[in-house]
Amino acid sequence: QIAAVKNDPAALAAQIAKVYDLSDRQLHFSNEGELTMVALGTDQPDIKKLAGITNSTQLTAFRHDTTTIKQAKVIGYNYAAKDGFTAIADPQAGFSSSDVALLKVDVQNAPTIPVETGQVVQNENIIVMGFPGDADNPLTDNQRTNVTVTDGVVSSIRAAAGGKGLLYQSDADASHGNSGGPAIDDQGKAIGLMTYRYADADSGDAPESYIRNIADFTALAEADGVMIDNKSTTQQNWEKGLELYSKRHYSAALKDFAKVQAAYPAQRLVGSYIQGAQAAVAAGQDVKDLPVGLLVAVLAIAAATAAAATVLIIRHHAMHRVYQASVPDVDNPHPVYLAKPSNPPLKLPQTAPKPPDLPVKPVKSQDERDA
Repeated sequence: QIAAVKNDPAALAAQIAKVYDLSDRQLHFSNEGELTMVALGTDQPDIKKLAGITNSTQLTAFRHDTTTIKQAKVIGYNYAAKDGFTAIADPQAGFSSSDVALLKVDVQNAPTIPVETGQVVQNENIIVMGFPGDADNPLTDNQRTNVTVTDGVVSSIRAAAGGKGLLYQSDADASHGNSGGPAIDDQGKAIGLMTYRYADADSGDAPESYIRNIADFTALAEADGVMIDNKSTTQQNWEKGLELYSKRHYSAALKDFAKVQAAYPAQRLVGSYIQGAQAAVAAGQDVKDLPVGLLVAVLAIAAATAAAATVLIIRHHAMHRVYQASVPDVDNPHPVYLAKPSNPPLKLPQTAPKPPDLPVKPVKSQDERDA
């Protein structure tokens, strides 16, 4: 029977799911302990220090906090281990949880990733960040952790089995170890968490990757009274430095990168950008802004020039109107007034009046004059 179950994935998943349904009286751990550690940078936890731990008390008391390695506390989760097996054994049953967790780490000035609150659309470009286990192999130096960035698109938007939230199907690979990484859109906001990779028994079908909607995480945070703050000063300095770097203002970008490095030494990329900016400055590729004093002087001169030009234009316009007023109008001989005078001008008649008739003195003839 065991051999038969092993050859039937659905039957095997159903049996494993039943184990999780057993009560604590039927199945429990007698010496259970849990230790959660978070790598903030590229350093890995020193597993050798855990070799001497033989019981849960020692594990709970273990401390290994450094600037790049921190112990974390699980303060909330919405997870059911049997969901993965139930999905195979009984697809109609669906998920009973959203498969997300919330960790608390004692760290200051940490960078942040904004959370997408808008709608995700099909065919949207995304990148997925993570630490795939198969990336550590005999060809690579595996002493330090190395994040991977994988391009992809939102191939489809699907409802999770059982109606528990949304799943974004993507061509971005979710290989072992990469799950849990954020999926980020073109605006730099997290739309979800890479969670599942499904491949059926038919080897001809390519595996599919599925991303949990970020709303599952924000709902968990809200339920546990955690406010999501995206206004990290470190993140703001980092984004400002990147913007200046992209515009070739390398010396200005170095100031912001220095602030990031001082506030959060574990930042993975700031060191390489500092080296790149320093090399560009040394090569004479730095684009510098005008000094503030010089810029103010230039603006003042420009403002004075504009004011003088405005005065000249106004004066020229006024003189032009006076010149027009002094030119006689052949069709209208009366004067042209630019403004209303205090005393209205006399209205001249349009035609000259007829002169009055003068008395005519009779003219005497020559005979009358001789007489």
